Amino acid sequence: MSLVGELYSLVRFLRLDPHAFYQCRSKGCDCKSLNYRFGPEWRACEECGHTPIMHYANFNRHILNPISRTGYVGEGKKAFLRLKREVLDMILLRRTKSNRSNDICLPPRIVRVRQHRLDEREEVGS
Repeated sequence: MSLVGELYSLVRFLRLDPHAFYQCRSKGCDCKSLNYRFGPEWRACEECGHTPIMHYANFNRHILNPISRTGYVGEGKKAFLRLKREVLDMILLRRTKSNRSNDICLPPRIVRVRQHRLDEREEVGS
């Protein structure tokens, strides 16, 4: 699995809408679920009644599959940009030193350079 695919567990944990959900592709159907609800005993969606083939994982369809197919070219490039805009920008916090310097009162940094001589045993080992 690719590194992009590894992000799905985080997206799902955060329930990031719409990327964490399975959705129905049938026109006019707004069925959406966090879980894939089709096992061998189910022939239709519990919520909308459509078949499993009519449902897709949003993250896979719009991000993972295009990137896996084409990399950073064409449709894959659009998927990378969607990943950045719609997923990463929503869940990652970016704090720079200038943003946080007023919040944190740190003492001034003091750098001291010391020179030590190695004893005889330490010199032999190096």
